[in-house]
Amino acid sequence: MIVNIGVSTSFLIVLIIFSIVYYSKEKVNSLENIFFKKLIPISMFGLMLESFIYYIAINGISSNDFLINLSIKLLYIYYVFWMYYFVLYGYVVLFDIKSRHEKKFKKMKLSLLVLYLIFL
Repeated sequence: MIVNIGVSTSFLIVLIIFSIVYYSKEKVNSLENIFFKKLIPISMFGLMLESFIYYIAINGISSNDFLINLSIKLLYIYYVFWMYYFVLYGYVVLFDIKSRHEKKFKKMKLSLLVLYLIFL
């Protein structure tokens, strides 16, 4: 369990450094970058949440505690939203989607959202 805290904290530090470098440079405002910009803070939130769960688990909070139950439910919601944005990002990159208004992309985005809301 202690190893997981170290790994999550290390990834969080690397992600913070990556974010500083990424946001300090000028970028083209493409659909690909829009999804990537959403993935960075979502990933940061997830790493902080995972580190928090590891920390409270090590400190002996019982599994019936409201705080641990809420944190685990938030982690599950985080995983669903992260997967949703990652799949959309992969779709945009794979099929080289250039416009937000493309009919096929909107249809796929809506069907994917419905699928993930059902899973949620």
